[in-house]
Amino acid sequence: MAKIINKNAEFLHEIKKSKFYAYSFYVENLQQIQQYLKETNLEHINASHLVYAYKIGSNLQKYFDAKEPKGSAGLPIFSLINQQNLDKILIIVVRYFGGSKLGLGPLSKAYKDATKNVLEISCINEKISSFSYTILVKNEDIKRLDSWLNANFCRFKTKKINDFCNAIIECQENIEKPYFALNWTKLN
Repeated sequence: MAKIINKNAEFLHEIKKSKFYAYSFYVENLQQIQQYLKETNLEHINASHLVYAYKIGSNLQKYFDAKEPKGSAGLPIFSLINQQNLDKILIIVVRYFGGSKLGLGPLSKAYKDATKNVLEISCINEKISSFSYTILVKNEDIKRLDSWLNANFCRFKTKKINDFCNAIIECQENIEKPYFALNWTKLN
């Protein structure tokens, strides 16, 4: 059975003054992948390389070496995704060159180690049935909603913020409406 991560995470791995910032993201579609890549690229505008791999089901999967030697960066990340039977996942590893070349073997190992470490703190679980809800809350309750989502193993699928926060959330269990919700509808 496929597994998913329950929380996005980040980890810093250093080797010979090169810094490898590893990020794990739960994703459900290509738009989310593109958004996380864009945000990470903007956050690390001066990075030497932005390497990634993702997998959503069997049809949407890819890895990218970002001008590192072919197969030395994205492939080790993608291999770990497959070895751990992960789904709905994007791993990004951002490298800041430390001044000395690592060599092909140590370079691949650095990307693999950064990925292993970020996955260890990403709370990997078996993929189970989920329930989707629409929820409407006041904007001042968004932080409360974030805390509630984390405590109840739920996540945002979509979120629109105007006068109110209107979101679709996904939960692992059939749960009760939070007391601060203005509107709450079960979708499935």
